[in-house]
Amino acid sequence: MNIFRNGDTIPQAKTNHEWQIAGENQQPAWCYYNNDSANGEVYGKLYNWYAISDPRGLAPEGWHVPSEAEWNTLA
Repeated sequence: MNIFRNGDTIPQAKTNHEWQIAGENQQPAWCYYNNDSANGEVYGKLYNWYAISDPRGLAPEGWHVPSEAEWNTLA
């Protein structure tokens, strides 16, 4: 189960259609790469923008999702 920092569940998009609908409705969602749970071992889980930017917090307490500037510094 995937949850926000406050304990609310983040819904899984199990198909490309569910992923698209979540985006169109501006709702948080997560999925496995190619919707294949076996890919979770290699790639982890993928989150849409609405999950990442949700004020309930995606990262655990004391952590944060990197900003674009932080990604650029890393690159």
